[in-house]
Amino acid sequence: MITVIIIVLLALLLFLLWDWWQQYRMPAYAGFQQHYQNAFDDVCRVMSAQKNPWWLTEGTLIWSLRYGKNFPPELVDRVDDDIDIMLETQSHEQWMRLSQQIAEQLIALGWHGLNRRSTSPRKYTRKDKMQLFYRKGIWLTHVDIHNYIVDEKKQTVFSNGQKEDYPFEYWQGRAPLALIKPFKSCLAYGKVLQCPANPHELLAHWHGNEYDGSPLAYPLRKISEKEKAIIDDYAKKLAAQGMANWMDCEN
Repeated sequence: MITVIIIVLLALLLFLLWDWWQQYRMPAYAGFQQHYQNAFDDVCRVMSAQKNPWWLTEGTLIWSLRYGKNFPPELVDRVDDDIDIMLETQSHEQWMRLSQQIAEQLIALGWHGLNRRSTSPRKYTRKDKMQLFYRKGIWLTHVDIHNYIVDEKKQTVFSNGQKEDYPFEYWQGRAPLALIKPFKSCLAYGKVLQCPANPHELLAHWHGNEYDGSPLAYPLRKISEKEKAIIDDYAKKLAAQGMANWMDCEN
């Protein structure tokens, strides 16, 4: 019995160490940063091959608006360690068809661990999220591809349509289409991609105000005036290229 307890405790310790490594140490290494960019390139290539609108969201959108890339070399700022995408469809059937095509193409590029699930807290709702993992050696990241459906008549978008459904809880489950369209342009590792019409408001109220009150333009940690100036300079450079940025969003 004691042996079993020891084995369980060791397994738990190893799990906690691995989780700590993934969240806090792995992203600091150049090897992971290149791995992340390679993964991002894969996702962009596959997503761009289909015709439906798609855009960056959550932490991936934040680093695009802040720097135009993740892991800026002048700063210690790991904005995100996974990739977050929103894909627009006109129906759930279209989502299932497109998501299967996207999954097959990513798997052909070495991705694995396909997982589909519903983001709704309610039972028996549609599976509006797809997740896949990308590993090379010790480096691991994943992509979360979320689906939203457009209601042209009501000029809204929704995932499952009820007030408690992710990520549009703030808008009672249906966000105004005007928050998303017409799309703006954002920069991501040299690629010009689409991003929402009002990314700041969208993220401020995302998933029941998940990011509300956070300094989205700057890292959460305390930064120096020199670091702030570097971040502001990134925003100015993005603005000069006509790209969406936090300076535009917060004015």
